[in-house]
Amino acid sequence: MSVLMVAAVTPSNGSKPYVIMGSDTKKIALDLHKDETVETNDFDGKVREVNGKLIGVVGRIPNEFLNEYLQIMSNDDKNLESLTRDIFELAKEVIYNSDYEEAKLGIFLAAIENGYPSVGIINVEKDKLDDAYFRTGIAKEGHLLATNFNSFDDLEKEINDKIGKNQKFETVRKYVGVCLKAAASRLPETCNQKIDIKQIGK
Repeated sequence: MSVLMVAAVTPSNGSKPYVIMGSDTKKIALDLHKDETVETNDFDGKVREVNGKLIGVVGRIPNEFLNEYLQIMSNDDKNLESLTRDIFELAKEVIYNSDYEEAKLGIFLAAIENGYPSVGIINVEKDKLDDAYFRTGIAKEGHLLATNFNSFDDLEKEINDKIGKNQKFETVRKYVGVCLKAAASRLPETCNQKIDIKQIGK
């Protein structure tokens, strides 16, 4: 699975809050009936900006999900918590109905609401549907960081420490890129070193 990260920051010096989200850009298409790779694409953007919000989607994903979640975001003016809940319900339905037993979705959403950066996190796996979850958080001060590679504790600790010491937008954006490349290098079968980063609030 690709690597995905979001950093939501409300700088302590009173600067404008912002959100940075990024991922690698490798896509591997599978023939679900044969469980074989049929296509590899090194320029697949997984982070999009829709209606002023960011969404990043990674996983082993049925194609129909991509169009459906974009339609929800394009037509939806709900707050981030409600939007996260709606996309979570869609993700559960799509994964439940998938014929692919290893289907899974990791989704991050982000927005600036009421002057603060908010983040939504969704995780759904076909073989662990009872453990599927979503949660949301607001960075009213300091920062909130989420990744889909939390088993790499050293990388998460390092970037958390760095953002805690320097919340300047350009510096944090650089940290995110470096951290994503480091995580992707540990997963060469599914990730590449071409990192795509988007931001809101700046």
